[in-house]
Amino acid sequence: MSIGKKIKQIRKEKGLTQKKLGELSGINEVQIRQYELERATPKIATIDKIANALNVSIIDIMEQYTIAEYKTTSEYERVERLVSAQQGIIAILQDIYGKVEDKSPEGTYAEGHYYLIGEGNNQFVLYDGDIDTLYKAAKGSISFLVEILKDARPEKEILDDYMKDLNTPLPNMLDAQKWKKPETNRNADKDR
Repeated sequence: MSIGKKIKQIRKEKGLTQKKLGELSGINEVQIRQYELERATPKIATIDKIANALNVSIIDIMEQYTIAEYKTTSEYERVERLVSAQQGIIAILQDIYGKVEDKSPEGTYAEGHYYLIGEGNNQFVLYDGDIDTLYKAAKGSISFLVEILKDARPEKEILDDYMKDLNTPLPNMLDAQKWKKPETNRNADKDR
């Protein structure tokens, strides 16, 4: 099925008019009509906007594209952010439980995926959906903590205070009158 026919099919499934799809995607209604009638072929950036407006993946509209084309889309950016966030969750699990193994067993007809967490008798399994749940929980917790921790003053005021601190000399921590190495103290006790 052509790109134009897929746009039309998905638009109708979603109960949208060409005008409404144009509004949601930021693309002129006339241009949407041209794509659906196959009088024009949208670039991948345009397909990205249409896919976002229809709440579908780019591949649902355009089956073949290069990785270079895909890397220019907002969908790719969202996927990359999600992958990075999941890697962050896995790093936190490693900090807490010591070991996280990425497992992908293969059967005759399909491949599975899970994470083996911990070591020895303290091992357990988390699935991809569990990692997604941890990500969503962390995301919710972070916004709550940020509200408590954030400095909401204007940046200029923060920077002025920060620069004042950075330009203030530190006390000389190696002053021999105030600080002595532990070895010096032990030797002084032996001499007494």
